Amino acid sequence: MRLHKSLLGSNNENNHKTSDYLKALEQFSHQTKGMINIEELSSSLVGVVTHAIQTDKACLMLRCPVGGKFSAVFSSGMGKRALPSLPAASPLLLWLRRSEGFLSRKDLDILPYFKALSASERGTIEEIEGELYMPLKTQRDLTGVLILGPKLHQEPYSEDEIRLLWVLTNQAAMSIENAQLYAQEKKRSAELQRLKERRANFLMTLCQQLKAPITSVKASADMLAEEDEPGPTTVRSRLIRILGLGIETLEKLIAELLDLARMEGATVRVRRKPTDVTRVIKDVAALFSPSLKNKGQTLELELSNPLPTAMLDRQHFEEVLLNLVTNANKFTPDGGHITVCAREVDTSLVVEVKDSGPGIPPSEQGWLFEPYYQVVSAAGRRPAGSGLGLTIAKALVELHGGKIWVESKVGEGSTFSFSLPLEVTNEGTGNR
Repeated sequence: MRLHKSLLGSNNENNHKTSDYLKALEQFSHQTKGMINIEELSSSLVGVVTHAIQTDKACLMLRCPVGGKFSAVFSSGMGKRALPSLPAASPLLLWLRRSEGFLSRKDLDILPYFKALSASERGTIEEIEGELYMPLKTQRDLTGVLILGPKLHQEPYSEDEIRLLWVLTNQAAMSIENAQLYAQEKKRSAELQRLKERRANFLMTLCQQLKAPITSVKASADMLAEEDEPGPTTVRSRLIRILGLGIETLEKLIAELLDLARMEGATVRVRRKPTDVTRVIKDVAALFSPSLKNKGQTLELELSNPLPTAMLDRQHFEEVLLNLVTNANKFTPDGGHITVCAREVDTSLVVEVKDSGPGIPPSEQGWLFEPYYQVVSAAGRRPAGSGLGLTIAKALVELHGGKIWVESKVGEGSTFSFSLPLEVTNEGTGNR
């Protein structure tokens, strides 16, 4: 620590103030504990310092996140004048950034280094009428500068006062840096939310615009199918069938995009009703009978007996199951095996969908629930589909206050699991 002898008074004269300084430190620590507002932190620092040091003029300058300029965020005793600022490349700031000490007004007049100050910077410094320039530094960088004017009784700054200022500015620097990082993160989060909402609105508009022409194409295909005469398969009938399959794929894709848009736009609501969990799982399994038969796959249910009737949104619960079983059906090879397990664990319902597919590399598992992400097969092909099924399943599970995860080993298949907070109810109870 560098102490300016020209600023230090007699220690004996200041011994009686030690108690007051300790109280000032305690006051600042108490006021700023958990504080994340820059203005409140700045006000507290300037207020405590001016009272403890007995000066009526102080100014706190902080580095702006954009551009690096240092601007005054709080001042005392400067009247209604506009708060000053200094450029990031100011010799005063560069010196404080590189040095381990503080600056006095005499330093600015005497040291040759400060002859590089521009006329504008000197004007700002003279306007502030600073007697002492204390840096606010963290391990990262110079965060700010606390500028103090002359003391009320024109006494020099004592050694104890300098020590007090070092402790206060060091503590304030860390608190202010944390507050700035929090503010930046909050701003980024708000911007991301705005972008998500804009994307959701775009998707909903796009899907609505696509529905009308697809409906017309579907109606035309149905009319062609009705006019097609029964008999041997013809080129016309094959084309009509392909057209129908394409329309079904487009309708499914639009439905998934609308689901995603509603979730991102926070328009999806959970409507809980008494739900027979066993019945829903069996109904979903029955829907896959044709697809399982085509691929020679088997599907086994391992359900605890009995599973409770629970307060769930049946439609959402069913959609999560459909997405997970669809995923298992898609990736399990012909002749493979799928198992759906469900059990009650403590106060949660845990459902697992196991497959005997190729498994998922660890490097890809963290991306599975991201929109549009699809695992590339060993042959370098991506599966058919939108890549939204797992994203929608995750969103629906989290809307219920649950969580979803995957466990997989390459060559040994995958298990997608989700848990939902279980609110058991008796049949016939009303909605929550």
